[in-house]
Amino acid sequence: MGRRINIKLILRVVLTVSVIFGSIIILSACSVGMLEYIEDKIAQDEIGLENNALYSFELDVVTDGTGSGSIDTTNSTANGNYSAGTTITAQATSDSGSIFMGWNNIISGGTLISSMNPYVFSLNDNTKLYAKWANYTDMVFITGGAFTMGDTWGTGSPDELPTHLVTISNFLLGRYEVTFAEWYEVLTWAVINGYSFAHPGQAGDDGTGGGDTDMEPVTWITWHDVIVWCNAASEYNGLTPIYTYNSSVIMASTDTNACDNAVCNWTSNGFRLPTEAEWEYAAKGGGIDTNPGEFPGSGVVGEVAWYNINSSEDTYPVGEKQANELGLNDMSGNVMEWCWDWYEFYSNDIQADPRGPSTGTVRLLRGGGYISSDSDCRIPRRSTGSPSAGQGGYIGFRLVLGQ
Repeated sequence: MGRRINIKLILRVVLTVSVIFGSIIILSACSVGMLEYIEDKIAQDEIGLENNALYSFELDVVTDGTGSGSIDTTNSTANGNYSAGTTITAQATSDSGSIFMGWNNIISGGTLISSMNPYVFSLNDNTKLYAKWANYTDMVFITGGAFTMGDTWGTGSPDELPTHLVTISNFLLGRYEVTFAEWYEVLTWAVINGYSFAHPGQAGDDGTGGGDTDMEPVTWITWHDVIVWCNAASEYNGLTPIYTYNSSVIMASTDTNACDNAVCNWTSNGFRLPTEAEWEYAAKGGGIDTNPGEFPGSGVVGEVAWYNINSSEDTYPVGEKQANELGLNDMSGNVMEWCWDWYEFYSNDIQADPRGPSTGTVRLLRGGGYISSDSDCRIPRRSTGSPSAGQGGYIGFRLVLGQ
């Protein structure tokens, strides 16, 4: 800018001199034209200088992640100064039991810049990125693949047919149903931080006052309560909430309109409910299904599920029954589990990551509960509930962690 001011001053002197010597018209015109020409050239020069500017780049790690890892210095661009437009690569590695969540803009809290790993971008400003990880000890990584969805045994209800081919992408699913201890920890924080719930939930079917422990599944919560809690759990863990309405994070389960019209950001790194297809793919053992039976991990319902014959009409702490091939517990019995989808009948169509219709009247529940019959604990069995009113001591959920 100093260079431009000096030239303007020189031209103004010339213009003043021209007035003094009576050549005002000709020289003024020349001076103004020259000024415009030189200013244009300077603007071009300054653009060139900006294109040749050096910007700083640096990678670090956050201090508030629940998991751990490190910067992959071999495959990442080294910290330093680079010309504008330089292609930058940021890459991280995860420690055992952790999953990489993304690149944040500050060391604690802050905003997610990208969840890509590696993250490749063009450097056009001073940039410092902080890698963030989450602990997923109780999350199971499920490798995607193709499977036949629906009643492949021929023993179920008409709405379990027709069977159809579905392809599922990789995802992380909770090993256990969400316990009351987990629910209450997030709920306590959430209420202080602006969230509100129609129902506070309780431990198991009877609550702690009735003798159930906080390691039993949380119950007496609606679908609306669950998606708001998922948003709160995401924020509590420094992740990005997934459920929005009109581009705003849904924070009140009493807001029926917002909850019923919730939009799920499938690329966000926060917590969410599984789709019905994800749930069934996982229950069937994913790509390593070695079980010919109709129940997750067994052909004998009592080995894997608390149901009406062995439960004494009570819920139990999660994880006490045999897991399926993927290490998932209680996929049948104990409590029924909310899924994302609105209910609709199946079609013959081949589908990839189906997420159900955009509208409906009832949401899907899967897995059966402690009061269910063996037939209702079969993998393909489909149940439903009102998203705003469907609740009971036999309804809970498990989480998917976005990537």
